[in-house]
Amino acid sequence: MNNKHIVQYIRRHNHRVGVIIATPMIDNPALIGIGWSLANRNAGDAFNPKLGLEIATTRAVKGSGVDLPPSIEADIEKMRDRAKRYFKGNAGILIA
Repeated sequence: MNNKHIVQYIRRHNHRVGVIIATPMIDNPALIGIGWSLANRNAGDAFNPKLGLEIATTRAVKGSGVDLPPSIEADIEKMRDRAKRYFKGNAGILIA
């Protein structure tokens, strides 16, 4: 993983349930990818921070065909604003 990245954990009721990461994409470092991972608590999943970071990083740098859950849209928008400030001068931000 690129050393230049930012991470934000998604919390619900003061428990970590997911993670969002912003990092340069592999094929075009001028583009910033935002990836996410979210535990399905309704199915009994527990959030694993290490696995969550792996999934979110893969989605950020390679892209993903998975639809963004509506429950984290506000969290993604906050990360997009934060990434714009952190990665100044980049061509754009893609949400994977």
